[in-house]
Amino acid sequence: MTNHWIDIGNSDCIMVIGSNAAENHPVSFRWVMRAKENGAKLISVDPRYTRTSSVADLYAPLRSGTDIAFIGAIINYALENDLIQREYLVTHTNASFLVNSKFAGSFDAGKFGSLKSGAYTKSTWGFQKNSNGIIRKDASLKSSRCVYQLLKKHFSRYTFAKASEITGCPVEKIKKVAETYCATHTPEKSATIMYAMGTTQHTHGTQNIRSYVILQLLLGNIGVAGGGINALRGESNVQGSTDHCLLFHILPGYLKCPTSDNATLSAYIKKWKPTSKDKKSANWWSNYPKYIVSLLKAFWGDKATGVNEFAYQYLPKRGANYSHIALFEAMEAGTIKGLFVLGQNPAVGGPNAFRERNAMEKLDWLVAADLWETETMGFWKRPGANPANIKTEVFVLPAASSVEKEGSVVNSGRWAQWRYQAVHPPGDAKSDLWMLDRLHKELKDLYKKGGAFPGPIVDLAWNFGDGEEPDPHLVAKEINGYYLSGPKKGQLVESFGKLADDGSTSSGNWLYCASYTEKGNMMARRKASDPKDDPIGLNLEWSWCWPVNRRIIYNRASCNAKGEPWAPHKAVIAYDRKAGKWVGDVPDGGWPPLKKANGSSDSKAKYSFIMRPEGHACLFAPSLVDGPFPEHYEPLESPVDNAMSAQQSNPVIKIWRPDEIGDRSKFPIVATTYRVTEHWQAGAMTRNLTWLTELVPEPFVEMSEELAAEKGIKSGDVCTVATARGEAGLRALVTKRIKPFKMNGSRIHEVGIIWHFGYCGVARGTSANELTPHVGDANTMIPEYKAFLCDVRKGGALCEV
Repeated sequence: MTNHWIDIGNSDCIMVIGSNAAENHPVSFRWVMRAKENGAKLISVDPRYTRTSSVADLYAPLRSGTDIAFIGAIINYALENDLIQREYLVTHTNASFLVNSKFAGSFDAGKFGSLKSGAYTKSTWGFQKNSNGIIRKDASLKSSRCVYQLLKKHFSRYTFAKASEITGCPVEKIKKVAETYCATHTPEKSATIMYAMGTTQHTHGTQNIRSYVILQLLLGNIGVAGGGINALRGESNVQGSTDHCLLFHILPGYLKCPTSDNATLSAYIKKWKPTSKDKKSANWWSNYPKYIVSLLKAFWGDKATGVNEFAYQYLPKRGANYSHIALFEAMEAGTIKGLFVLGQNPAVGGPNAFRERNAMEKLDWLVAADLWETETMGFWKRPGANPANIKTEVFVLPAASSVEKEGSVVNSGRWAQWRYQAVHPPGDAKSDLWMLDRLHKELKDLYKKGGAFPGPIVDLAWNFGDGEEPDPHLVAKEINGYYLSGPKKGQLVESFGKLADDGSTSSGNWLYCASYTEKGNMMARRKASDPKDDPIGLNLEWSWCWPVNRRIIYNRASCNAKGEPWAPHKAVIAYDRKAGKWVGDVPDGGWPPLKKANGSSDSKAKYSFIMRPEGHACLFAPSLVDGPFPEHYEPLESPVDNAMSAQQSNPVIKIWRPDEIGDRSKFPIVATTYRVTEHWQAGAMTRNLTWLTELVPEPFVEMSEELAAEKGIKSGDVCTVATARGEAGLRALVTKRIKPFKMNGSRIHEVGIIWHFGYCGVARGTSANELTPHVGDANTMIPEYKAFLCDVRKGGALCEV
């Protein structure tokens, strides 16, 4: 998330794609409407005509799973018509970089080179370098080997006609979107893209986002007010959970989880610490040793010393894929014996839910914490199950809600805000912190009596107070970090720039260093700015934003090479030459601009994209596993052949169950899943609140009038949706909001299913994820919930209750 929600109000054009923000992220939409009041254009791109579409200036329908073709046509339009911000590209992106002469994506074949064991051999995906190890560039952007020219060649194939053929969106609509959005390429204009799970939950979800990024960089819309890529989170603390290593492949602060080849701390650092020989590259990740050592000190305190590699050997070394799908496949195989589930409900929310429920039957034990009984807690008594045949011992922990506990939450805009306890939780309900604290203490006592490899548990530094409830302020301070030696010993570290790699500092998450200092809890601040002094709404004293309270990351890209804002009327920062410093937002590095006032180069300057080792934003991204440029592939289950190449789906995805992949001859209809405002996630809470269940009492499948007529279905009828994984009985909702897609003279239907329901609670019904496949994105492994194949027939039975 580059910007923040208030900043959406500064935009001149907003594209909502892969999201129905008006319904699912209504607070964000307050700022969309503010922008519209100021003259901004709103574009809604969605398979359905949604509440967002109803207030949009432009609505463009597209078949689920075809974002890259749609955005690719807009990128091609911008490039062909020179609707780009050229100075921005040369200054801040790798457009001028010269690519390895051997790189030549075989786009007709749909691949970016040769594959070995299901993975690309990426040796040709790098850049040319001179004898000093510096990347060669062509500032004129004319070389056939520069990224810009390769980008033009790649996307020249994405014409409006080709995009229409793939997406089902009429040519004139795609063209109108391109004209409207690309009008923001001028320096004084900015546009933003708002996306959510409709973008990410695909086998090419990461590349969907990459296509958005490329478009934004071409138009000069990253780092500026009213620009950026806005990732709309589905929970109040998804951003914070991710920052603190919710995912299997990262440690807090997006440090890499050690892999099996990282046998020592030095080997780990050598593998993951990037290097650069360019003196103008800040290469901020070169501070990697400071962050990992400070993290290890936070974990194991005095037990982490230079002699024992700061207890590095206590960290497990990842040797496989431990994403959601892989975990449940391992459970079904009997490899995983126990499972903790806190704040999730995979029996409803996991893909191929029948399989995931069956997998839980193979566990020895399951611990689940939530506010109400969830389907995961009650998987053993689901319809059709025989508890006598299920060995799993289930422990249910009643949890406290967000208003029943104190602590921080981090919103979509990276703002960490402190919440106070409003009421005490009822009965035996406890906070997550209490549960984890008690679990740790009990495990530590057990391991002190013996056990295999007790060190990581017994030596864990754990001091969050002596009360029954752990002190969240002590947790927040540990996350911030302390000085452990020297004149400031015992004091909180004031910034991650002070962290060290010699064991003299600790930090539970380097990104949050400065969130809780000797000055107090920065997250608890509640001072709003005067609009006269803060016209773009940075509100620097309201809560705290990582990193170091910077509200718009890469904000030095909002200026030209001399440090002058592209758009002075909504400047994020500017360089004050008299004071010798940046003013405005916290700058993304305090170095002077690349050029002095007279236009000469400043030797003290650094490039603006400091987290990249080369210092520039990536139009060409060689680090991804499925290609340095986005390329359209069909979802794993698709009703049509890939119109771009012979490569039907992403060639490097992992397919766990090929026998459960739907064939278009049996399942010709596209299906997608989505949410409604009235229910929340897997629904365990909202389906137990009668005033919400009255509004949406049961799940439904939404279909077009045309499809309903073909199938003889009317609104309210019970119908059956069938996929290769199973069948679901659902109510039909026949609307004008979904239309068939006209593609190459044929008609492709799409249906949408809300996914909040299950077999527990007051309101019950079939889960949409009983129908979705066990396949995920090539980079992140997020499941492909948003595009799969089904068939629909009239009649059937609703979920057994």
